[in-house]
Amino acid sequence: MKDVRHETFCIRYTENGGNATEAYNFTFPAKHVAVRKRLGVSANACNFMKLPHIKARIAELQQSAADQCLWTIQQSAEQFDKAYNLAESLNQPAAMVAAATQKAKLFGLMTEKVDVTHNLRVEDARQIVESMLARHGGKVIEGNFRKTAG
Repeated sequence: MKDVRHETFCIRYTENGGNATEAYNFTFPAKHVAVRKRLGVSANACNFMKLPHIKARIAELQQSAADQCLWTIQQSAEQFDKAYNLAESLNQPAAMVAAATQKAKLFGLMTEKVDVTHNLRVEDARQIVESMLARHGGKVIEGNFRKTAG
């Protein structure tokens, strides 16, 4: 791009996950909060996003990032395939399972479950529940949780 500020805006927008206002603030910093309010930063950022050369550059940067990500995933998948094949040729079923498991996790086919337990006394748990219910208009009656009207 010819204008360095336009390029900076596009890069920042792509890096921050698509927050145009933050990208605009980063690219065009105002020295005082009052000045920012007067300028209407969100409106300016929105108008900036409508410019054809800005939209095109952002699309180009996003495509580049997606290509790099896909390359990394593809490369990792190939490495797990090689590990699986090597384990198979060496007759090592545990290593085969490990490679297949990692590949499945890479593609989001498996998730890890985490068990969270607490060693609370019954009275402590009751106090916690009562305080939570109080914030939401409920109370504990004879060991049961009831939502009160109102």
